[in-house]
Amino acid sequence: MRIGHDNNGSAPGWFLEEVAVDVPAHSEHFVFPCHRWLAKNEDDGKIERDLVPGRLLRHYANMKNCVLGRKELRNT
Repeated sequence: MRIGHDNNGSAPGWFLEEVAVDVPAHSEHFVFPCHRWLAKNEDDGKIERDLVPGRLLRHYANMKNCVLGRKELRNT
């Protein structure tokens, strides 16, 4: 998965822990770890990253919620 941003705004950089992807048709939940900055003035200066899945959790429907960065995503 490739993720990034356009570097616009007064403070465009952000730190990305991970990206979580649900695939309901297969009852799968993928986690793509990053643990890096997407910022021109932090880390290695990159604003785009290529991520690979770090783990697969089957039957994600049993999970109550996932936390992605500062936002909490709830299963409904």
